[in-house]
Amino acid sequence: MLTHSHTKHTTVLTALLTQVGRLIAWRACFVALMVPGCGGAVGGVAFETRPLLIQTVQKTITLQVEIADTDEKRTRGLMERSSLKDDGGMLFVFDSEGALSFWMKDTSISLDILFINAQKEIVYIEQHTTPFSLNSIAPNVSAQYALEVNAGFALEQGVAVGDRVSF
Repeated sequence: MLTHSHTKHTTVLTALLTQVGRLIAWRACFVALMVPGCGGAVGGVAFETRPLLIQTVQKTITLQVEIADTDEKRTRGLMERSSLKDDGGMLFVFDSEGALSFWMKDTSISLDILFINAQKEIVYIEQHTTPFSLNSIAPNVSAQYALEVNAGFALEQGVAVGDRVSF
């Protein structure tokens, strides 16, 4: 039989353990945001960050990209973001090469989208997408990856179809 004092101690212990659990969860989230290679959580979806290199005719460009490699991450994409770092981007990774289609729903940033085949060669570039547009961006090429970067990036950096990507 539990006494009132025993019940009170159990309640206090439960509350303390709940607070400790919250502190541990908060610390894990904070550490994930601060450690290189651990992307932040956006809309409850955590993205890993990795370096990506684009080899153009003239130079090698290094970006830090968030990886969208699950249905949940690909669906979230860059939606509800107000900005993207100059050297940032998001790489959409699919299991195999095929026809890809994107839209700009809930995306307030104009983007360039680089479509990349299984051999990691840029096969199409959609420049200056229209924010919030529901129009489909579906080039007539097969691709396994799509890289979203700030609008104007491809032109400013001299990125062209045929350039190679590594990650």
